[in-house]
Amino acid sequence: MQKKKRTIRNADDPKSVINETIELEYPFKLDGQEYTEVTLRRPLTRDMRAVDHVPTDQEKTITMVSNLGEIPPNAVDEIDAKDLRTLSNKIESFLGLGEF
Repeated sequence: MQKKKRTIRNADDPKSVINETIELEYPFKLDGQEYTEVTLRRPLTRDMRAVDHVPTDQEKTITMVSNLGEIPPNAVDEIDAKDLRTLSNKIESFLGLGEF
């Protein structure tokens, strides 16, 4: 039997959570900053709680991308819809679900 490697996260260091970088198909500039990629970290339970009160799936996605990608909500508003779908799919894959 082959052992699987596990990455242990340090709960005192949020940066130790596994991340994945997604290159944007449609990069953009906002407030002098160029966005060509978004690095999403794996969601934690506190991230799920943060969207419990959010009324629509679309708003949940936008909030999760902002929180997990550590980018301002107004930058998420400028992400192309196709790129947003790609980011949403990555979050869903982190969760092992079709939706959150």
